[in-house]
Amino acid sequence: MRTLFFSVALAAFSIAALNMPSLADEFSLPKIPPAGGPKLVKYSGWIEFKQEFRLYKKKTDIGKTLDKSCMSGYFFPKEKHSKIMAKFNHKKVVVYGSELDPHVIWNSGSDGGLGSPIDNYCGGDTIILGLYIELAK
Repeated sequence: MRTLFFSVALAAFSIAALNMPSLADEFSLPKIPPAGGPKLVKYSGWIEFKQEFRLYKKKTDIGKTLDKSCMSGYFFPKEKHSKIMAKFNHKKVVVYGSELDPHVIWNSGSDGGLGSPIDNYCGGDTIILGLYIELAK
């Protein structure tokens, strides 16, 4: 299970390294991966950041957890996640990323493992590895 997580994360980092458009735009990564890369998905909604991000369809649902009103996710590395959080928290956004099975990601609890910053407090069947974010129009 950990191998799948690292494979997807490595593929995302590879896309970023090969196609980084400009250092001036610290939030951008390519929207279209190279042939054979991971499939990118697009989600729009209201974003809230905790340790993970939570993407809600309705603004009035912000703060709800474990009722599947949102999707959990994260932008790697941690420094990028923190910068995005400062700029986009509680705004309507479009997130591009790869979908992952939350059962493959182990949580950051006290299990002594490597941990993951995605705890899936939304309780969904899918979580997002965020690669690109922009304000919704």
